[in-house]
Amino acid sequence: MVPHGKILKVGSYTFKSNFETGSIGAVDLIGQNNFSITLDPESNASRGNTWFYFSVEGIKGEAQFMVKGFTKSSSLFN
Repeated sequence: MVPHGKILKVGSYTFKSNFETGSIGAVDLIGQNNFSITLDPESNASRGNTWFYFSVEGIKGEAQFMVKGFTKSSSLFN
């Protein structure tokens, strides 16, 4: 089985979603340790994106992640 998902390099950081339920689509560095993350559409969810799962390597200190792409209007992460 070929893993789905992505491995994205953003500067010295590595974002991974190449495992089951990984859902990262794109990553933009918008400041020091400050990232904008766009989700890939969920494959078996007709009602919209409600889930995110990824890993990050290379972060030193604190980091802030803005996760975008939720499409379900009553999601916990509106």
